[in-house]
Amino acid sequence: MITMSRTTENMQKDSAKGSIVSPDQITLVFGEALVKFRQGVAKYGDFDPATDSRDFLKETEAEILDAINYLAMFLMKLRAIREVQKDCR
Repeated sequence: MITMSRTTENMQKDSAKGSIVSPDQITLVFGEALVKFRQGVAKYGDFDPATDSRDFLKETEAEILDAINYLAMFLMKLRAIREVQKDCR
């Protein structure tokens, strides 16, 4: 398992080498997804496609719309920060 401090250390090394994305960064993201998957199994039980009646298209649409909103807010925040930094120059 990758620890946060080990991953951060490797990302700093990769950053110093000029690398934009390190394998550890990708592994960390997929590790976080696996944690969420395991939380779902703990909460809802094992996934059985033969008996699961959830509307995955509907759930996916809702999640994507949430992600779009979060990304839009994040972009507005970045733009505001950049504007403040530009004004300070």
